[in-house]
Amino acid sequence: WRCATTSGYMGKQEVAVLASAAGAVAIGALYWRWRCATTIRHGVPKPGAAVFVTGAGTGIGRGIALHLHTLGFHVFAGVISDAEATSIMQSAAESPSLMTPIIIDVTSENSMALAAAEVQANALDGELWGVVNNAGIPGGQCPVELAPLPQIRRCFEINTLGQVITLQAMLPLVRRAKGRVINIASVNGFFATWGNSPYAISKFGVEAMTESLRYEMAPFGVHVAVIEPGGVRTAMWDTTALDNRLWELMRLRPAAADYGERIEPDLVAAKAMQEQLDDPSVVAAAVGDALTSPTPQHRYSIAYKAGTLRLLRMLPDVLFYKIVASIIPPGTLLPDFEAE
Repeated sequence: WRCATTSGYMGKQEVAVLASAAGAVAIGALYWRWRCATTIRHGVPKPGAAVFVTGAGTGIGRGIALHLHTLGFHVFAGVISDAEATSIMQSAAESPSLMTPIIIDVTSENSMALAAAEVQANALDGELWGVVNNAGIPGGQCPVELAPLPQIRRCFEINTLGQVITLQAMLPLVRRAKGRVINIASVNGFFATWGNSPYAISKFGVEAMTESLRYEMAPFGVHVAVIEPGGVRTAMWDTTALDNRLWELMRLRPAAADYGERIEPDLVAAKAMQEQLDDPSVVAAAVGDALTSPTPQHRYSIAYKAGTLRLLRMLPDVLFYKIVASIIPPGTLLPDFEAE
């Protein structure tokens, strides 16, 4: 630096810019060497390896189950009715031996224990390569002060506790295979908006449970990933009937009058957002990668603005909410301090 700046060929500013660029390249090279040296390579599944998918009868779960079926997995599809079982078998007609529907209730320990026994009896080598915790329900538009507690409990029991119950039943089979766990969370597992507390509470819980599970499974050679979809085009997004039913209950609360019609802009914005949602196939593709890649990611932020929101969430809160105001649909209400 001293020779360059005293010779007259370059000014101090130009040298500083070049030095910064060289430093950035050097840091990047060191980081890449460190990542290559420390990235853990996992085993890959055998042909016909077993995977268990909850909520496989409709929506995202059905898409995941059928995609994994095309990849050659033996899919044990957790469904909630005979009609769903028949439907998914019809869609897997080309290789019916690799699709086994099981009627389950993710909130029942007994139901999941029976499902695990059936998987062990019919899976390749009695092992389970992967569990895909997908079953879930919407939370509806419920401000915390007015939210009916049964709705919050129901959402948590299925979306969060249901994943725990499933894992307690299935993890012995996964550990035996040194396989994979994939928990479906949501952007609402790190980013909550006005009125979606029942759903966000449940998905923040999934994120926390996944974080702990990652440490707990590492000694067994089991990789744990979380999928964080943004908006995905499924019937789950049409919550009009649920919202109307919840508001009939919430209007009975004394505090309801203080909220007035504040909910209406959020409902309008949510309906408008549906036109911009991504196809469920993006989630199925991410699950496929998490189950088959020798270097799977820990976190997949995918679909409608999920990656952008994940990056922005690292900003200070006040700045984050100001930027989000330009991303989320007009009319969605932001926290009070956003206007400060």
